[in-house]
Amino acid sequence: MKPNLRWDKAKNDQLLRDRGLYFELVVEAFEIGAVIMDMQSPQKGREHQRMLLIRAHGYVCAVPYVQDGNTKFLKTMYFSRKFDALYGEKHG
Repeated sequence: MKPNLRWDKAKNDQLLRDRGLYFELVVEAFEIGAVIMDMQSPQKGREHQRMLLIRAHGYVCAVPYVQDGNTKFLKTMYFSRKFDALYGEKHG
């Protein structure tokens, strides 16, 4: 089941401009089965956040989000060398 995903349009535009990423890739990841995992955020001070790991552009991307009822509000998105080393295509 695809979750209800929301994000800030200005943040999405900034991600596309700065990183070549955009939140629609998360929607696509759910549709094609490219979501690796949904986990608690590993960052200190971010205990209220969770993180999706998805495959996009041949790399593992981290997508921190906050849950509000049935909605996941996506905060940002970035390529992650750490998670790519653990879960990237070269590792299965």
